[in-house]
Amino acid sequence: MRGRPHEAPGPARRGLCGLALTCAALAPLTGGCVAVAAGGLRVMLSQEFQKGAQIVHYDRDADLVWLRVKETLSHLSTRQPIFEDDDEEGHKRAFATVEGGAVRVDVSEAGEGRCRVSVTGRRYGLQSPELALSTLDAIDAQIRR
Repeated sequence: MRGRPHEAPGPARRGLCGLALTCAALAPLTGGCVAVAAGGLRVMLSQEFQKGAQIVHYDRDADLVWLRVKETLSHLSTRQPIFEDDDEEGHKRAFATVEGGAVRVDVSEAGEGRCRVSVTGRRYGLQSPELALSTLDAIDAQIRR
């Protein structure tokens, strides 16, 4: 047989192949990356594959978004949510029980007048992107009102 002998792919190539396969597998479920523009509010929705988090960037102040997160989780949670205001890095975190699963929401500043919201969900000990996305949808609806 002619040509180059088969070589095992290097670590960088394996990582890219794995990421491409993951994206291809999750694209029907998450819609990949979606850009939404509504009422002057630019939102970028993406999925952070390593942690299974749903991420949204808002052109809004982090404190305003944090108030909406707290309000939403207070309504959704079947138990009293836990809110951790500003740690040493300026991050805000919330933990709640939503639809029988555990939800964590992180809000951090992403520049002047911008913030990043990250939502992760776990159900039955496994990551639940569906739970994270449904919680994020509820938070987004509160922010847009």
